[in-house]
Amino acid sequence: MVWCPIITAQYVIVRTVVGRPLDDAARAALRRQFEATRTREGGWGLHPESPAYVFVTTLSYVALRLLGVAPDEPIAKEARGWLKSQPGGVLAIPTWGKFWLALIDLCDWRAVNPTPPELFLLPTWVPVHPARFYCHTRLIYLGMAVLAGLRVRASLGPLTAPLREELYEVPYESLDFAAHRHDVAKSDLYVWPGPLLRALRRVLRVWERVCPAAWRRRAVGACLERIRLEQRMSAWQGLSPVNGLLNCLALWASDPADPDLGASLDGLEAWRWEDEAEGRRYAGARSNAWDTAFALRALAAAAVGSRERAGATAALGSPRAGVSSPSPGPTERALRRDVRGASDYGGAWDGDTASHADAASDLGGGPHDGGGRPDGGLPAPRLAFGAWGEPRSAADTYA
Repeated sequence: MVWCPIITAQYVIVRTVVGRPLDDAARAALRRQFEATRTREGGWGLHPESPAYVFVTTLSYVALRLLGVAPDEPIAKEARGWLKSQPGGVLAIPTWGKFWLALIDLCDWRAVNPTPPELFLLPTWVPVHPARFYCHTRLIYLGMAVLAGLRVRASLGPLTAPLREELYEVPYESLDFAAHRHDVAKSDLYVWPGPLLRALRRVLRVWERVCPAAWRRRAVGACLERIRLEQRMSAWQGLSPVNGLLNCLALWASDPADPDLGASLDGLEAWRWEDEAEGRRYAGARSNAWDTAFALRALAAAAVGSRERAGATAALGSPRAGVSSPSPGPTERALRRDVRGASDYGGAWDGDTASHADAASDLGGGPHDGGGRPDGGLPAPRLAFGAWGEPRSAADTYA
């Protein structure tokens, strides 16, 4: 599992926005995680080996302030100093960062490139339909589309004004946010957006100005239906905490008393780990079946004896409880695949079928051998190979 400070920061923001405060013990554990993951410069990166990013550092700073850290405490002061030393400062935070700041009224929506929910109403054969995106991308944009479509501005109460001052150093009202829409900090930039993406963004900005209100209501409603399906079909965990957190905000924005919100907030805790050394953090991804399968393939490659091989085969059988039963819902409408016969990913019903089947083959058998149908589902090889060439497939693997 990889621990990403950005997810922990977003968790703190979400709990604050939806009015589910954390107790003192949780706040202390979360602060301990931020203290443990700081870089030498005083910022935060995407993973333990990462340098500091403007995106991660900005949201971590906001989270610390929400946890009760004062702006003059060293951990906050050093983070703020690093941000101010970066060309463009917080105004150069990438689009996802601008999006999160706009959600909590620390950035104007004019700085955020559009994510119109109407894209989800297009026929699935259209190249830009989100169903054709990578599984995580489409499910993340599903929540973003609702929140951006509604132009959500959640209040942080009395912290809003001081945070605006701390992040920008100039009067918030004087900032021309639209002029910084395309700014990306060098610390965060991998590939500069190409001409096609920039042209598509221009088209989407025009659409935002002319979109009929009735279409927007219909599109938001359709996305919310898919979000509810996603939450229920993933045991309230989401494909990852990234889209799970956004789904919680989308449900809250639609109705703070939404009956699915409480279960979705509880489901986020499936991604949590906590210890004394580094406090509480949230994994970006995990898979018991995947990790087990790779470990057992390594055992199979070694010259182990029959006793070890028998133990490994038994271990491979242990994820049988995670071999998916019939998918609990209308998978296509939820932008997912029917993954009966797949192996568990992340505690829900997504499949790590190929690696699991490989391990079974290496060990001379296993839950997917012989082309059978575990739990009455689809044969694992058919599911794994059937994923190729189907861009509208649902979230079944990282492939």
